[in-house]
Amino acid sequence: MEYSVNSDFKGGLAIWCLVILCALVVNITTVEREDFLIWCIKNTSCLCSADQKNVNCSGLGLTSIPTLPNATIRLNMSGNSLTHLKKSKGNNLANLIQLDISNNRISSVDEGYFSIFLHLEKLNVSKNPLTCQIINKSFNGISKSLTELDLMSMGWENFPYSLTKSLTETKLGVLVLKNNSIRSFNSSNTFRELKHLKKLDLSFNFIANLIFSKAKYLNYLSLSSNDLTDLPLCCSNGKTFFPNLKYLFMDNNCISRLNMENINCLGELQLLNISSTRIQSIESNTFSKLTNLKTLTLEYTTSLYGKNRVKPYAFNSASLERLFIRFNSIDFDPVGVVKVFENCSNLQHLDLSGNMLGQLHNNHWDALLKNMPHLIYFDVSKTHMLYLPHSFQHRLKNVEYFHFEYNDAATMYADYFVHFVNLNTLLLNGNKFLTVTKEILPIELTSRLKHLNLAFNPWECNCDLLWFITFAQRFTTAGKMYDFPKNYECAGRGVNITDVNINVRNCLIGKETGLIIRCTCISMITILLMVSVVYRLRWRLRYMIYILNYHRRKYISSDNHGCSYRYDVYFSCSDSDFDFVYNDIVVKLEETFNVYIPQRDAIPGRLKVKHTLEKMDRCKCVVVCLSDSYAQDQWCEFECCMAIERSVCEGPDSLIVIVLKEICSINMTKVIHKLIRTNQIMIWDDTDESNDGNRTRLIRQIRTERPRLIRNSLDMP
Repeated sequence: MEYSVNSDFKGGLAIWCLVILCALVVNITTVEREDFLIWCIKNTSCLCSADQKNVNCSGLGLTSIPTLPNATIRLNMSGNSLTHLKKSKGNNLANLIQLDISNNRISSVDEGYFSIFLHLEKLNVSKNPLTCQIINKSFNGISKSLTELDLMSMGWENFPYSLTKSLTETKLGVLVLKNNSIRSFNSSNTFRELKHLKKLDLSFNFIANLIFSKAKYLNYLSLSSNDLTDLPLCCSNGKTFFPNLKYLFMDNNCISRLNMENINCLGELQLLNISSTRIQSIESNTFSKLTNLKTLTLEYTTSLYGKNRVKPYAFNSASLERLFIRFNSIDFDPVGVVKVFENCSNLQHLDLSGNMLGQLHNNHWDALLKNMPHLIYFDVSKTHMLYLPHSFQHRLKNVEYFHFEYNDAATMYADYFVHFVNLNTLLLNGNKFLTVTKEILPIELTSRLKHLNLAFNPWECNCDLLWFITFAQRFTTAGKMYDFPKNYECAGRGVNITDVNINVRNCLIGKETGLIIRCTCISMITILLMVSVVYRLRWRLRYMIYILNYHRRKYISSDNHGCSYRYDVYFSCSDSDFDFVYNDIVVKLEETFNVYIPQRDAIPGRLKVKHTLEKMDRCKCVVVCLSDSYAQDQWCEFECCMAIERSVCEGPDSLIVIVLKEICSINMTKVIHKLIRTNQIMIWDDTDESNDGNRTRLIRQIRTERPRLIRNSLDMP
């Protein structure tokens, strides 16, 4: 017992040591992540980095800039209550290289205030009620090291041309005038004074007029969300104003026609954004002269709604790598859609979401995607597609990101996504899939996946879903499954699939029971069908069995006529007609002929079918006496069938038909109808004179010479 207690104590001590060690590691890691943020300025809640180079005093309601540590070079004072900036010494501002005083209430600044920042490189003065004149005076003597200036949301209605003169000696490369009220821009002096300008952001203004001049180093120009009605004129006499421009943003303007001649000279342009405009159509070869264009964004342009708005070869560009044309409601014509993306052989990202693609069939997709062998990102979400085309399996082998969200597809095929050998993100949420099996998501696929989303599908909560629930729980634990189980509900029940009682035991019992029920039903149906067929063909089957047993069809022609006959005539009549037939016909015939009538001459104890067929074969001819009772008698029907078949083999003279009484239409079976239609009949009535004539005809027909087909000697019983 002592040994056990000591062992437990040592084990517990080891566990506690391990816990403490883990806590220290977590603490150190957290501190490193937070860059050792500590309080470093008295009477404030400002945070500093461990080396005190970075100070964050944002959102503290401060009314003045506090005295900073000597090592501070970056200061964030945004979101405070500064109203006036005064020159002062002793607060260690001279060494700052980055200052953010945005979103304050600054309305006045001392003249030449920013000259105290000897090494200032980045300045953010945005969202303050300052006039251009005040800012201009405060910039006197500003550091020549200034590279970035943010003047966003200042409420200015005119471009601050005078301000650029104060910045002539600086190395300003980034100027942000976003979200003001500027209505026009003439760059004739601006670009000449700001020689190092690389990025100009004039988005979210009211600019309707633009005049550009040469800017050698400008590579980023944003004119988004203005009132422009045409693309900016960037060319003059075939030469460009911006020889190094790579990024041009023209989205959310009033452009209704793409006058590409204005920008075709931008030989270095790599990104063009013309989303949310009023463009009516995309003509052929619109972007073909932008030889270095890699990214084209044309989104939320609902003026393209309808057919034939995007012409063949519209996106013809061998350099294009990323194409985003989503949510334009373009109704792509199945015939011309292939030509629209012709010569896009280097395309890697294609986003077609939010358009009309439901009319495209498998062959259209196959022809379209064969031009894009390098696709790694493919998005066809919200495109009204009803199924997953088979051509995706063969044409999207290199795709890493596949988005098929909010369509109307209801079926996933086994091993469909296995062909996507590089797939790591699969989004299928918002469709009509009822279940998912391990054949649809095999291990070779799920081992590659990093993200999977199947939410908002109408799941059919039965045993087929058991595997998916187990898989989804494991995948969610690994951080790879989106929205599970929150947005995974049973169809029509409003219950999460994890809250339904689906377990292995119940499913196994259910499968076994279902298998038994299915097998029983199939067996019963099979038996019923067999009984029905046998009953319907009972006489034919009996005759076939007899044929197989006695080889009745092995006859040959012989000159020995009648040598095998034992009787002259075989009478077939119903039991109710026997007395009449016997007394009125048979008795008088027996004066001359040897007559066989089963009701009188049949031998008791013998197999009736066999005996009847033997006697029928031993007779020269068969006389069938028809009446309602005969038509209703099943045995008479059998005799009639055999007599008809014999007449087919031996000739029509071997069968004589007598109608004793007119047969009611309800009793007219197929056999009786065939018998009457294919044979001459005698109508027997109650008058002696007529019957005398019938007897004479009957005797003459029985005496008729007829060849006899006799059995081969090998087949005689």
